[in-house]
Amino acid sequence: MTLLGALDLGGTKILAGVFEADDLDVGEPAGLTAWRPVGRRQVKTRAEEGPEAVVARMADLLRDLAGSRTVRAVGLASPGPLDTRRGVIIHAPNLHWRDVPVVERLEGLVGAPVFLDNDANLAALAEWSVRDGPDPLLLATVGTGVGGGIVIGGEIFHGFRDAAGELGHITVAAGGAPVECNCGNRGCLETAASGSALQRRLRERLGRDVTAGELARLLAAGDPRALEAISETARWLGVGLAAAAALLDPEVIVVGGGVAGLGEPFLRVVREEVRARLMPASWRGKGGPQVEAARLGRDAALLGAALLARRRLAVGGPHNGKDGKRDPRKGDPA
Repeated sequence: MTLLGALDLGGTKILAGVFEADDLDVGEPAGLTAWRPVGRRQVKTRAEEGPEAVVARMADLLRDLAGSRTVRAVGLASPGPLDTRRGVIIHAPNLHWRDVPVVERLEGLVGAPVFLDNDANLAALAEWSVRDGPDPLLLATVGTGVGGGIVIGGEIFHGFRDAAGELGHITVAAGGAPVECNCGNRGCLETAASGSALQRRLRERLGRDVTAGELARLLAAGDPRALEAISETARWLGVGLAAAAALLDPEVIVVGGGVAGLGEPFLRVVREEVRARLMPASWRGKGGPQVEAARLGRDAALLGAALLARRRLAVGGPHNGKDGKRDPRKGDPA
């Protein structure tokens, strides 16, 4: 049995898990559902204490969950942008971190190799692993913002600068928009299709902020104002996903995150918008991309982190780099 650690680092919480894997055969899919969870725990991040304290907290969580056993490798899911080759969090706004060498610091505390990747990328990898190998798979995470991950040929697609999958920053309103994105631009998908955008529309229609519980009650009652706000948000998400699908031609589009928890009233509109904006002539009898709800919920990034650790350890790859493989453009990762 191989013991693997996994961490999902967020602005408000850290989710940690330790898993037993039967072997380290590199054949995929990895069979996440067959893994045995040894332990799982969630604590507050307390980012205001600084990177060193947060990294120490993550190491303590893994040690507590593993007990007397040795963790062979650790996967770390983090918001970005990241430099996965160097194991550095370049900028995590929710944590107020810049240029933090998180891999080096965590490895020094846990005594095992640590592998870093974007949280949405790892959620995409986990969602791919519990399906029948869809290729490509595109994941959209819709919460306070909009994130994304791409899996092609069973591997995370990072792009040249580790920046692939930034769905929230696709321009969907070329003339700009009244709401400025956190990135400083206007017209980004995130300003039109996120949970923040939905809350803004509800506030405009109802004259107040709406809690998740109240929104559920409004939907159950068929409130037209709530339904209109949800439909508009879903339509904008469909616009952005159709643009991404026209480029990637995914077999499956997975929609996750808190807003996706609205279920079919939301996903139905997303599907309709995606299908309406793609060219049926390009489907070649296979139909358009399937738009599905995420299956793994809030554990997706954590499970993806465990899968990343397993893969990297299995191939004996370097601590950083893309799935343990050398990049011929850059030589061996530093």
